[in-house]
Amino acid sequence: MFMLSMGLLIYSVMNVAGYYGESGNFAMVIIFAVLLVIAVLLTVLTLKEILSKNND
Repeated sequence: MFMLSMGLLIYSVMNVAGYYGESGNFAMVIIFAVLLVIAVLLTVLTLKEILSKNND
């Protein structure tokens, strides 16, 4: 369930950052870029943990 919710979060952040980017509100774009990096990092770390448990 975590992976699904993170995927939806990443999708939403990319869409909303584009909206704010087109409207010229670059402060919001930076905030959403930071959120995107955190979400991708957590997703990758969780995926690595899941894969390492399956290999044991």
